[in-house]
Amino acid sequence: MWFSYDGAEGHGFQIHETEEEARDAAQQGIEDAAHCSETWPDDIESYCYGKVAGIALRTSMSRDPGTGALLIDYGLKPVQ
Repeated sequence: MWFSYDGAEGHGFQIHETEEEARDAAQQGIEDAAHCSETWPDDIESYCYGKVAGIALRTSMSRDPGTGALLIDYGLKPVQ
């Protein structure tokens, strides 16, 4: 599992199946940003891609005995 990130509105953080997809998405974001501006974008150094090391998963779910409210706990789990 791989990710890409770019600061462009509507893009931000995206998950990809392969390193190539993540790298291509980050590179396309850089190219799009460069073409949309007459100067080099200030946030261009925030564009990146990498391997996802962990994701948030539900670790438990129960009901509060007093109120009946649903109680859900989450934690980070390594991605293999």
